[in-house]
Amino acid sequence: MKLTKHIYNIPASCCFVDALAQKLEQEFAGHLIDLPEVLILLPNRRACKSLADAFVRHRGLSPTLLPRMMPIGDVDEDDLVLSSYEAGSALLEVKPAVERTERLMLFTKIIMARPTDYGVEKIGAAQACALAQELAGLIDTVNNEELDFSNLQNLVPEEYAAHWQQTLKFLEIITTYWPQILQERGVCDASERRSCLLQKQCDVWAKNPPQGRIIIAGSTATFPIMKRLVDIVSQLPQGEVVLSGLDKALDEDSWIEIDDTHPQFELKELLEYLGVNRNEVVDVCPSLFADREVLVSEVMRPASTTDKWLALKKKGVSPQALDGIKLIDCADVRQEALAIALIMREVLETPEKTAALVTPDRNLARRVAGELERWNIKVDDSAGRPLFFAFVA
Repeated sequence: MKLTKHIYNIPASCCFVDALAQKLEQEFAGHLIDLPEVLILLPNRRACKSLADAFVRHRGLSPTLLPRMMPIGDVDEDDLVLSSYEAGSALLEVKPAVERTERLMLFTKIIMARPTDYGVEKIGAAQACALAQELAGLIDTVNNEELDFSNLQNLVPEEYAAHWQQTLKFLEIITTYWPQILQERGVCDASERRSCLLQKQCDVWAKNPPQGRIIIAGSTATFPIMKRLVDIVSQLPQGEVVLSGLDKALDEDSWIEIDDTHPQFELKELLEYLGVNRNEVVDVCPSLFADREVLVSEVMRPASTTDKWLALKKKGVSPQALDGIKLIDCADVRQEALAIALIMREVLETPEKTAALVTPDRNLARRVAGELERWNIKVDDSAGRPLFFAFVA
């Protein structure tokens, strides 16, 4: 087991960015001028903005010096060059990245040029672009997982060979033509370049540990290179890893049964990679609603251990865990959207209160936004708006 003094957790019932901002403000109380020397690596740009807003909320009208915040995939090449001469030399070996839009257009052009090669007589631009997006996504997935297409021919049993051969013909766009295009232009995919730069960063920090504080916060480190980066940071003298919403309520037998369909799977994989027991991870702050965390843990229990629900009375899930949970039966989607919009409007009528809708259903989200606009309430949709709606507006 590795020492867990550099690995922390913020409970699921706590606001992650507020808890992290409060933790740093307490640590730097009296010398906040040193806070900009801290580097915080977050999952994405939205997380960086949310953390910056949290610092401002905590400081109120006082002048606020913020730490350096970067998405974990955005490697600062200047920092790499300045870290060591070897890193600067290694960067010269990393090819520049091809623009994602250019790649998409090239794939679309190739597909439309010879559709008969892929089993269709003709193909429209929209369909070709959709297929091109799938090919681009496949390339990025393979690069992120550090795999390749060398064994593609042997993936399907012989009895499916006739259909598979047609698929292989289509995949030649990314297995044969695309590598040739990249080589001719002296570029690489953006996902490949990011992985190379992150690996260089790992090598630099492993050989020459930085003197400043580095925190990786809120990342589940989905890809292998991310896991290596988290591992390196967790071992740095001033490195920290802050997890979000690690489930400590689930029993050990059920934790072992967690598979890739469970929301805790990526955290489980990360802790196994780091060689850390989840019960040894220290919480940054006390849980604000421990009963609700236990309830959610039970609801998301792995299917293979749901027989343990029979012992819930003995476990003692508090009735308070259901506080604030309501069930509304709606006749159709429009009624559902209107009910949600009314609830959000009621919340917004209270000064300084905010509301958020979290749903995987994009159509429902757009319907709710449309209902709110009837009352001149504009919402910030984190998923953005489809291009068609933007043109119509």
